[in-house]
Amino acid sequence: MDLPSHSDALPPPEHHRVNEADLDYAHEPAWIESNFLVHCPKPFNAEPPLPPLIHAGEITPTDIFFKRNHGPIPDISLIHHQVYIGLQQSSRQQHDKESSPPVCWKTLSMQDIMTRWPKVTVTATLQCAGNRRDGLAAVKEVKGVIWQSGAISTVSAENSSAQSISKKNNSPTLITSLGVLGDLVGPSIV
Repeated sequence: MDLPSHSDALPPPEHHRVNEADLDYAHEPAWIESNFLVHCPKPFNAEPPLPPLIHAGEITPTDIFFKRNHGPIPDISLIHHQVYIGLQQSSRQQHDKESSPPVCWKTLSMQDIMTRWPKVTVTATLQCAGNRRDGLAAVKEVKGVIWQSGAISTVSAENSSAQSISKKNNSPTLITSLGVLGDLVGPSIV
């Protein structure tokens, strides 16, 4: 299915650095903090103790999924939230190193993303790069949150694939407001 014809859009708004004191944590989800070793309350960074994580099975339950945040969690309305997607109609190889192919920006509603394209199920294990940093910190001084061994979790999620969206719109490259997903050769979640 092609992107809806009404979805022509200007490029996504530029991101601006916000002073840490101005960050709004008023809409943070309520966490069951007893399920976690909390490393930082704002932004919330926490990991479950190993025993519940080990006994949880192949898919990590959400109530013990590790939490890694760099700021407040946005309060997104499924009805009003828009995702910006840029479609490039030619590949980068056709342009010199100084220029990029033109981008046609579109917006998609969450309803579009959830209903217009075939779904793919992806099971992935996510691990914070600092997982087990406590072991390294015992040997030498390190920077960052001193995670133990619980900053790892496995999720299985179903969503529209970025590959489906780009193929249906004759675009070898899909750009989201989060960055370039690149030339798509396998399933990618938007």
